Amino acid sequence: MISTIRHGATILASGVAALIAGCAMLEPRLPVADAGIADEWPLPPNTTATPGTAAAAGSAADIGWRDFFVDVDLEQLIARALANNRDLRVAMLNVEHARAQYRIQRADRLPSLGVT
Repeated sequence: MISTIRHGATILASGVAALIAGCAMLEPRLPVADAGIADEWPLPPNTTATPGTAAAAGSAADIGWRDFFVDVDLEQLIARALANNRDLRVAMLNVEHARAQYRIQRADRLPSLGVT
């Protein structure tokens, strides 16, 4: 009887040890990685907006692309890409179509006068 109790205790202790060992993390703890990313986006040297000016203080959406890029070749490339972008043209036409539809639907709300 004592041997069965010892045998059972040994099996139980082995099971607990295996359970604890299975839950242990074997991978080493790594230090926190520092990406070294600046707090502000640095402006390229060929831009007209310098830090401290009104254009740099505003958001990027307020600056036109022709004001931001001063390189003539880059401006020509961007203008050519915008002129030949069929997806952009289709999107602009869809917006104009939606605006026209809205104006037509909105016109039904106004009183009309008819002569018959």
